[in-house]
Amino acid sequence: SEKFIWVIQNRSMDNFKEITSSDTTRILFLSTYLGYDGYLMFNRKTPMSKSNMCTLLKLSKREFQYFYKELVNNNILELKNEKLYINQDIFGKGNLSNNKVAKLIQQDKSITRLYIDGVRELYNKSTSTSHKTLSYIFQILPYVNRQYNIICFNPLENNLDNIKCMSLGEFCNIISYNSHNIRRLQRNLFEPTFNIHGRTTNAICCVSKSLNNSDCRIFINPMVYYAGDKWQEVEILGNF
Repeated sequence: SEKFIWVIQNRSMDNFKEITSSDTTRILFLSTYLGYDGYLMFNRKTPMSKSNMCTLLKLSKREFQYFYKELVNNNILELKNEKLYINQDIFGKGNLSNNKVAKLIQQDKSITRLYIDGVRELYNKSTSTSHKTLSYIFQILPYVNRQYNIICFNPLENNLDNIKCMSLGEFCNIISYNSHNIRRLQRNLFEPTFNIHGRTTNAICCVSKSLNNSDCRIFINPMVYYAGDKWQEVEILGNF
């Protein structure tokens, strides 16, 4: 079975504009439990229940009730025939035809593989209060270059020399983060605190030739998500 989930969204992230940053993290985590028939699976044989969902999310009953209501009201989640269906215009599992991909790109959609093991590891190692911080990684997803996993303004560019890389300050602007707190952001996001496939690593890293990060290049760990088809060119990033 596939080791990833497709996430299809507008580059403006308005798929999730009505839900909080923390809830965005939670729904992306839940999407890794999507089955081929469009509904969430607790395991290979058992459809997910609301009780299962609450347990996986590690939320209090009150937090979960609010989260569930928000997702239903925003057409991201639907309970139908005792199964929890996730919006298939945003999430999918299985093959995407070349024609569908071409149409989505023409509509300025971002199509990304969200890797199941990496996302679950990130979520399970986080706390409820840190889900907002974790959402910064997911918010930047539409700006990750398809082939090289570098955060940039032209994510469909294949020529490495032509990529318009995003600075740390611009990264802050995109995620609506106070740029005066860049050092805090670096501590929260750029430290190698996650264990993926038995290795302690970063979910995101900043590579710079200078001490003041003036020429910083920001990369996403491809073990978390990767949208391209040249894995051999980004596999080294997994080692950071």
